[in-house]
Amino acid sequence: MLCRVSPPPCACKLNPPTSFAHCASSSFQHDCNFNSFKSLLLNTKSNTMSNNPVCRVVALTMGLFLFAFAKDAYTQNGEAAAIVIADKNDGSKSALNALNQPPRFPGCELAGRSIEEKIKCAEEKLQQYITDNLQYPDAAKSPDFKPVMVRVRVTVDANGKVHSPRIPDLGIKEYDANALAVLKKMERDDVRWLPAITDGQATRTPVMVTVVYGWEGRNKAFPTLDKPDEEDEIYELPDDMPALGTCRQKGRKDEHIRDCSLEHLNDFFLQHLIYPEDALRIGLEGDIQVEFVVGRDGHIRNLALKNDIGLGCGEEVKRLFHLLKEKNIVWLPGEENGEKVSVLLKTTVRFRLKSSERPTVKMANADPKPFFATGKAGYEYFQDTYLKSPKTKDPAQPCAFGVVDVKFKINQQTGAPFVLEMLDYNNLGKEFKAAATAFLQETSGQWRVQYPALGSETQYFLSLPFATNSAACPDLLKGYKEVIYQALSDAALADKEKSATSMEALDKAVRLFPADNKIRHLRGMALYKTGRTLEGCVDLFFVNKQNKEIPVPANCK
Repeated sequence: MLCRVSPPPCACKLNPPTSFAHCASSSFQHDCNFNSFKSLLLNTKSNTMSNNPVCRVVALTMGLFLFAFAKDAYTQNGEAAAIVIADKNDGSKSALNALNQPPRFPGCELAGRSIEEKIKCAEEKLQQYITDNLQYPDAAKSPDFKPVMVRVRVTVDANGKVHSPRIPDLGIKEYDANALAVLKKMERDDVRWLPAITDGQATRTPVMVTVVYGWEGRNKAFPTLDKPDEEDEIYELPDDMPALGTCRQKGRKDEHIRDCSLEHLNDFFLQHLIYPEDALRIGLEGDIQVEFVVGRDGHIRNLALKNDIGLGCGEEVKRLFHLLKEKNIVWLPGEENGEKVSVLLKTTVRFRLKSSERPTVKMANADPKPFFATGKAGYEYFQDTYLKSPKTKDPAQPCAFGVVDVKFKINQQTGAPFVLEMLDYNNLGKEFKAAATAFLQETSGQWRVQYPALGSETQYFLSLPFATNSAACPDLLKGYKEVIYQALSDAALADKEKSATSMEALDKAVRLFPADNKIRHLRGMALYKTGRTLEGCVDLFFVNKQNKEIPVPANCK
């Protein structure tokens, strides 16, 4: 029987593509839109075809090939999956799992485990393998370090052998090389995966593995970037522990001195901590483990964050320790055999909200960049690497540029985005909208939105700048993107603080790109919101004349 869907979720090269079942059975041989399958599977229970058990089996079979490691690999245009989305109430689950399974990292084949448990375990094993073998380049020592994500494509053959690792989209050379080295080592060491099983047969399958350079790994790789003198030995249990205030008193035990000092330190943090705006808005709480050295001069150095809960909390911890130095808060140094020595201490900085500060309703709208797997800075690097401008087919516009705004939702369980609406400010055309959609699909599985204030109905917005990078305009892409990013920042600042400096910056951006509707719309709205209504309406009418999809506020009319 045929499990028909309307419209068909894939454009298989069959004549005609008569059914979902036909598309599914030939998924790796034909050019299918896998993201359409993915959206369908995420909503299996609400889909009318889910009432038919045969159709559900087909959908679940496809699920085995549509979801990749949430941290380490994900499906892209037919590449292998590594997470199973299955209906736990499906009575045919055991037979289905025996016949169709995704490839997975070895070490999790204990008897009695379900396929889902094996896949989750394999994901963790792969992550550990990457962590154990990934070398951070010297570039990561920079105080301006930002998390980096590198994707490596490999093939897992029918015998489970990994081969042909390559990076499809090149980024920063040192990071790319070290990520690739991990997968090449896997190939050299002959680490055998469990191959994909399709209709009961082992099959050769491509897999995309995501390697993340994060703060935690960076701090482990370079634990003491401000390295002390070679002769300056660091103690953990000296004769006398370093102390704050009056904590070092005769007869007190070392642990009491340490605990008293860390309590004073915690009081200082509580008094001066400024909750990061993003973390406060979505209700993030958590702990950051910190190591630091109290030097022979009583000053703190060698600060190392052992973890980071994200959304600006790590940066706030660093600010607090820097504030200690600014306020000239000095410790009594530790001593060993009567000599002052450097001592390693550990503490925890806790981020806790008051009851009145905890969000009580879900956010309707949110900027998604802070919720990317590698944070806001990591998202910006990812966008610079993977957002591709299509080649313009219009000879009259060899240097096309403009912004496509995307409104979308994110599945909280899988991190998969789905587009709600697009706005093409400069009327670039369908190729650019398709490029925006393709980029958003690249982010699938990389969003972390399991926070109290975010829900399934929360809508997210991104402004994606495009510019043709050709011989006719070789520097347009870089210059335009920089102006757009700065304009977005200036517009937010002007809206928030009514800053004259920000308005001047927006004026400059309009002079640089007078035909750009996004920049002019940003300036128009900033003027409108800050009381300069007439000037703002002039800009907004100009934009509306170029693109009727962009509305003008009623007061302008």
